[in-house]
Amino acid sequence: MKILQRSFTSAIPAKELLIRPICEKNSGSPLFVVDGMVIEEFELRKIDPNDIESIWIFKDSEAAVINSCKPARGVVVITTKNANQRTITVKDILTGEPLKGASIDLISAEKEIEAIHMTADSLGRIIINKIVYGKEYNLIISNSGYKTFSAFMNAATIKKNYSVLLERNDSIKIVENKIKLYPNPLMSSQKINIEFEGKQGKVTVRLFSLDYKLINAKEYEARNGINKISFFINPQLSSGMYIVQLFDEMNHQVKTERLIIQ
Repeated sequence: MKILQRSFTSAIPAKELLIRPICEKNSGSPLFVVDGMVIEEFELRKIDPNDIESIWIFKDSEAAVINSCKPARGVVVITTKNANQRTITVKDILTGEPLKGASIDLISAEKEIEAIHMTADSLGRIIINKIVYGKEYNLIISNSGYKTFSAFMNAATIKKNYSVLLERNDSIKIVENKIKLYPNPLMSSQKINIEFEGKQGKVTVRLFSLDYKLINAKEYEARNGINKISFFINPQLSSGMYIVQLFDEMNHQVKTERLIIQ
């Protein structure tokens, strides 16, 4: 285990250590950051010392770079041996069923020759520790009978446990109510515009996380022909990928689209 002080040459670049000001922590105790996440001091007991790769101590002006509300006793940054480990799970977007044998490709945006090919296990997941902070990747996931998922993302977007929902190819047969999202990707402070062709009646727009938890829903009155509506995004949502679904007045799902928040 390495214990180092007053340096930004750790395994995690300084820009990855930037966190929101936590002024209430200015009680004289250090601010503890483990693998990029702020934790309470009592939570340190949960960490096995054998799992620690390095400990970095930042004081004074260096601590202020990490947190603008400078802690009186600095910032302690702990990197574990599994800091880069990620679990990616692939599921059916409608049923939530894990997709065994899904093909997962991770291609470095810098060097296409740095490509990793993996196959999902019986639980629809792969475990990888080759995702490096500061690098961007093209994540491509495919499975027989499903539409291919492809998106550029980085270590901050691919969380420790990251889920991707695949849409069945046969779902594109519903063409009378196509849905268009723009802008996409969008900033968290923006509103999303939704355009679709529909019939007179109520429709509901629902926003889900990738693990299929409902974040927000709103009803609209649709008319015959092309409809254009606005859906406001909570500015506190973290960057990443989300699912937007449109339901008709009979609560039948009309269309599903992916939304990327930067």
